[in-house]
Order: sequence, then C-alpha cells, then structure tokens
Amino acid sequence: MLLETPDSTRLAVDVWGTGRPVVLVHAWGLSSHMWNAQLPAFVDAGLQVITLDQRGHGRSERPAGGYDLDTMAADLITVLDELDVRDAAVVGQSMGGTVVAHAVGGIGSERVTDVVLSAPITPCLTVGDDNQLGLPAEAFAANRAALVADIGAWLTANSVGYWGVGDDRFPHDTAWTLRSIYETPLPVLLATNAAVHDSGEAVRMAESANRLAKGTNPAVLDVLAMAYASDGRMDIAARTAQLALQRALASRNDKLAAEIRDRLTHYQEAAAQASPGSVDAP
Repeated sequence: MLLETPDSTRLAVDVWGTGRPVVLVHAWGLSSHMWNAQLPAFVDAGLQVITLDQRGHGRSERPAGGYDLDTMAADLITVLDELDVRDAAVVGQSMGGTVVAHAVGGIGSERVTDVVLSAPITPCLTVGDDNQLGLPAEAFAANRAALVADIGAWLTANSVGYWGVGDDRFPHDTAWTLRSIYETPLPVLLATNAAVHDSGEAVRMAESANRLAKGTNPAVLDVLAMAYASDGRMDIAARTAQLALQRALASRNDKLAAEIRDRLTHYQEAAAQASPGSVDAP
C-alpha cells in the first residue's frame, strides 16, 4: 500500500500477519526488503509486521527534499497514525535507528511502547564537546565527495570488512545491499548521509529535552538512555534517564522509577569520571 505524508510524498508500506505490531525501519540506502529473512519468524510468532520504504528509497516516492531527520521521523509517525498502530515495538537498523530515536524521543508517540536500536547512529557521529568519540565533519564531507566522484569505486572500497564481501555467509544478501545503494539516487544518499552523520539535529538530547519531556513513554526513554550508555555517551544517557525518571514518577510507575534511578546513578558517576563537573551527582 501507499500512505501519503503531509508534504504529499507517498510511502510504500507493507503489513504482514496479525497480532501485536512490530514496525521495521531499514538502513541507509536500502529498503524494507532488508527485513525479508526476518518476516516469517515474526509472523509465525503471532506478530503483525509493518515495513516501510523511507522517502527516496525502494518503492517510495523520491521528492526533491525532506531528507532531514525531522521529516523522516515525521514520516514514521505518519505511518503509525495512518495505520492506527497501538502498543508497537519499533525496530530501526543503522540510519533507521536514528530515525526511530528521533521520532520516539524527539517528536514522541504514545503508540510506541518498545524500541530496538540495531547498530544505531546515535546521538551523532561528529566530534563535539558532548561527543568526544566522534570524527571531524571534514571526514564525512570527504566521504560524500568520494560518493559523488565514483559511487561504484566507493562501494568496492567500503565492501571488504564492512559488508563482508568474500567472507560472508549470505553472498546474495551482500550483492543486494550493494545494488540497492547503487540504485538509490545520489541526492538522496548524500542528503540522508549528511542528516545522520554531521547534522546538529541528529538526536542531541540536550537540544530536544523539551520535546522529550512531553508525553514520551518513560520505558522508551529508559531504552534510549541505555543505548547511549552502551555507546559511551554517559552524559547524554544521564540526561535522558533523568527525563525517564521524571515521566515514571509522574505516571506513578514506582517499579520502573526505582530501576531507572539505579541506572541514572551509574550514568552520572561514569559521566563525572569522564568529564569532572559535567553532570551533577544525584
């Protein structure tokens, strides 16, 4: 089916099975077909599986713009709303994980109760005061220049060790991955690459704290905090956990609040050791 976004872009969406909804959001340069091998297991488990091709990818329309995180995240919220999805688990892979985090943590949706971020690009890959493990923006600009110069050569150079060419169990999947990226319009690849790699809107929790505090499920915020912590972003994990704790207390979920409080203490202590004085002690 095709669902229309507020800017009149039609997104290709598939719904498989019945039961509790699981929404799968694909990676950069790919499409919903990347989840093909997982579909039977989810459906056999009694779940309803919803997949979408993000704008500019796969079977969805390719508008001239809208490849920023705000718009891509809003696209996901549109799909949830149009299908009247409730109690959903939303799974995002790589760029899809960033879109999911921005949609749930930034925009917010009561339709989502669980989040899975698989190899996510969060909160941002560019080096900064709050992201010492990142790379300089010039590195990402050079990467995009290489894409423009010769995308075929770029794919070849990045295949070994990344997609496992010559050393993978599923060579047909690898070939499909390379072909899908090659067939995605370069303007789409460049714009989405910039959005998730070196944009200031790439899910920086300090900048979206007000939106995060409005109605977001505390369990989802707790998952986001754990994702940041696992990636070494303890200061952002602490801020996100603080918001999760506030929401849990407001909803009188004492059990979840106690669990979040324990994790928050760990995040704050780790952040203080990494950067003394950056995060207040509990």
